[in-house]
Amino acid sequence: MKKALFSLALLAVAASANAQSKSYTLDKAHSSVRFEVDHLMISETEGKFEDFNSTFTAANSDFTGATSLTTTIKASTINTNDPNRDGHLKSADFFETDKYPEIVFKSTSFKKTGATTYDVAGTLTMHGVTKPITLKATYKGQAKDPYGKTHISWVASGAIDRTAYGLTWNKAIEGGNLVGEEVRITIRAEYIAQ
Repeated sequence: MKKALFSLALLAVAASANAQSKSYTLDKAHSSVRFEVDHLMISETEGKFEDFNSTFTAANSDFTGATSLTTTIKASTINTNDPNRDGHLKSADFFETDKYPEIVFKSTSFKKTGATTYDVAGTLTMHGVTKPITLKATYKGQAKDPYGKTHISWVASGAIDRTAYGLTWNKAIEGGNLVGEEVRITIRAEYIAQ
């Protein structure tokens, strides 16, 4: 009898956890993945990726605990508004997109740092290299669309050293290099609750 009651209690706890857990799919039309890198040490070159997807699952309404995020970017869809530069970026000098078609971020933890801010730790895999990264994320809130679907919105930013991922191409110029080594990333993601 005790075993039966214990089993029922476990099932109740599991059912409660599953009831609270929510899954979200990306609203691509209202999301973006952008970056910037220094050029000639005096300005920045900006770019974006046209094709990406993301899945988001949260166990709790404050996104702490078992919250997970996976974002996959198609490297060949890089766009810096210069076809020649984009072709170079897709080549073996940089992303080598034929060999490494995807850039993937997978979260490992969500740490709340303020009322709406989080440190999102995870791994970034790019050009065949996987390294830890922490993004600074802000939860922008939620709203219902005219069809009754709930949307949530996030903005996340971070920076990486591209040379740590094997993207080492550069040209020396007076006083430094043509292209900066730090790449600054900004992700704006709107999700729809399932």
